[in-house]
Amino acid sequence: MAISDSVVAYWSFDSDMTDEVNSYDWTNSGTSDLAAGKISHARDFTPNDYAYLNSTKSLMIPTTNNDCSINVWINPDTTAGTTIIYDEHDSGGGGFIIRLSAGFINIWHDATATSGAIGISTGSWQMITITYDGTDYRLYVNGTLDSTSFPVTKNATKNTAANIYIGRYSHAASGYFTGGIDELTVWAGKTLTQAEITTIYNDGTGLQYPFTEAGTNTQINIGDVWKDVEGIQINIDDVWKDVEGIQINIGDDWKEVF
Repeated sequence: MAISDSVVAYWSFDSDMTDEVNSYDWTNSGTSDLAAGKISHARDFTPNDYAYLNSTKSLMIPTTNNDCSINVWINPDTTAGTTIIYDEHDSGGGGFIIRLSAGFINIWHDATATSGAIGISTGSWQMITITYDGTDYRLYVNGTLDSTSFPVTKNATKNTAANIYIGRYSHAASGYFTGGIDELTVWAGKTLTQAEITTIYNDGTGLQYPFTEAGTNTQINIGDVWKDVEGIQINIDDVWKDVEGIQINIGDDWKEVF
């Protein structure tokens, strides 16, 4: 199964705030601008900037036994106080929030909050990953499991469709995040594994959707879903032979593609 399987929403923020998988497009409120991102461009939030999404379905408020994951890169200007990276509340009072609180990532779910123990710094990009497997939430910072406070069991239920915000609380004009947010991805029906998170982190360089390293995986697009090509064969005298490697010639020097 490819890492890109079950992605329900992906925002690269490279040019605008359009969802590149479905139609969950953000409405920019304030003056958040394009800026240098972790990969290409990002959204740069200043005080009183935020974006919201009037969603017809919940993305990260799972129903019971419903796996989900979220991944995002952040570069905060400050770690003081409590600021909001991602906030999804439903009309019944349930919700899921990723907060930056006193220098640590804090997950809030249905009035219960748990903070991680891996510190977040200013002036650099850090990858935040949260998974839910039907019972427990797990928090990863830069591909490393925050095993001090997590996993933590939550009563994962949702009520109705949620309003989703990045950069501030959805229910109050406060908690404004300042800094960069980039490469936001949500999976519905998938719990990312440690190996998959390590791949996305890519030794700190990061990978964009569909999360394939150049020269290591070949994919084709079928019905707007990227699928791994497990192998390539050629036919020699009516016998199909596996292709062990493909090379290209660059400046009279042959280089392996994979």
